[in-house]
Amino acid sequence: METETVLPGKLKEIQEALENNNRNKAARLLTEQAKELPEETVHRLGLAQLAATIGETATTRFYATHAVAGDSSSNTALKAATLLADVGDYPNAIKMATRVVKTAKDFAPGWNVLGTLQAQQGNFAEAEESLKKAIFIQPKSAIHWLELATIHTFTPDDPLVRDILKLQNSMAATSPMNQGAYLYALSKVFFDLGETDQAWQATNTAATIMNQVSPYEKDRNNENVAGIIGAIQQNTFGQLKQSPDASNRAIFIFGNLRSGGCLVQRMLVGHPEVTAGDSTGLFSLAAASLNGISSQDLLEIQTKYENPWRDMAAAYYHMAKSRFGAEGRIVDRTMSQGRLAPIIHQAMPKAPLIWVRRNIEDTALSQFKTCFPSGGRWSFDQKNLGEHLALEEKLYEAIAPALGNALLTVNYEDMVANPEAERARIFAHCGLAASPEVVAPHEVQDNPVISSSVAALQKPIHANAIGNGARFSQQMEVFRQAYTAAKA
Repeated sequence: METETVLPGKLKEIQEALENNNRNKAARLLTEQAKELPEETVHRLGLAQLAATIGETATTRFYATHAVAGDSSSNTALKAATLLADVGDYPNAIKMATRVVKTAKDFAPGWNVLGTLQAQQGNFAEAEESLKKAIFIQPKSAIHWLELATIHTFTPDDPLVRDILKLQNSMAATSPMNQGAYLYALSKVFFDLGETDQAWQATNTAATIMNQVSPYEKDRNNENVAGIIGAIQQNTFGQLKQSPDASNRAIFIFGNLRSGGCLVQRMLVGHPEVTAGDSTGLFSLAAASLNGISSQDLLEIQTKYENPWRDMAAAYYHMAKSRFGAEGRIVDRTMSQGRLAPIIHQAMPKAPLIWVRRNIEDTALSQFKTCFPSGGRWSFDQKNLGEHLALEEKLYEAIAPALGNALLTVNYEDMVANPEAERARIFAHCGLAASPEVVAPHEVQDNPVISSSVAALQKPIHANAIGNGARFSQQMEVFRQAYTAAKA
């Protein structure tokens, strides 16, 4: 669908603002457009989609709810629910998804979205029932199986094992994306059953398919990392204007995917002064005016704006307020924003920064076994995986000394071995006082987690995930060789 057919009124101005990386102007125009609410549902949904893309939670909610008010069809309501979830409005997203399945009981996508949202909330019994209904209606839609496998532990006498195995031949005739998702779900079944050889065969085949469908943009990633490391080495940040922002409301968590970021988030949200935490990507939106993150890019933006770092902080906290409300500390667990850590510190010098690290082989194994819903494309190939994680190590080794005391390094293994001591370190770094009201990570309520770790977070901290990389060293040999060569 062409954009021109979706957005009415201020379309041209909004498009020009986005083309010029002017997120703030686009947000203002979307708010102004709300005063002349278009009649057509497709227009309202289009505006909601655009608002979600630039991190405007309140505006997304406005257009999405008005879209459903004008058209109560299942497709419209489900689209609205998905957009609300995208901007962190999980309560209304669940209400909308529930509305969908009540009016369209045989609508499998509705049950899938509802089940996924329920799982993110930690309501696993409800989530399993919803996802089983989606599977019953659309057994060959692999996304239902993949979502269920994330929260379900398969056993030898589990009827679901029989059902998913019966699909192996027929799945070969479906799309590559569907085949890949199915094989990742199947590998989880085999891992749960202790059938390691079959699990690895399924994982490798799935990864090969997904690597072809969603190839990794290696050159672009290398360029980004080289740019920020170069800016640090050239002392570019010492040449930038000071940002007057003095807020410490946001706490940022960086690190590799599957390295323990969710556990740190839950530790922090367990403190009474911290009201919310999520993976938001909001700073990337706040910094949309940056054409890149090299030394040249950083110096160039200062010639265009009076103080771009101050503006980024203001844009970030505007979006954060729209998403989380005005009160309480918040946790931003956008792990991939690690390369933006020096820029975040430049814009918000008082914001606490945390980098989570984990044994590299355990991290690699966990990433390779995971079918990430978005991003993580390097994990579909062990050579790419090794080179990517080596690059991330070089990134950390450059950023950590540059940020000094502003950055706290936390090791996953230390959190598991001595969680109370590590939690105290984290609280102290974030300026959070000791409190008798602190809640253990697995007992935290109302903190949705979008991660394949969601089920593990509902259990007390354990050491089950430590040392798995060594157990599968033979299967991960290609990764190890690539990592060693790239790190040298």
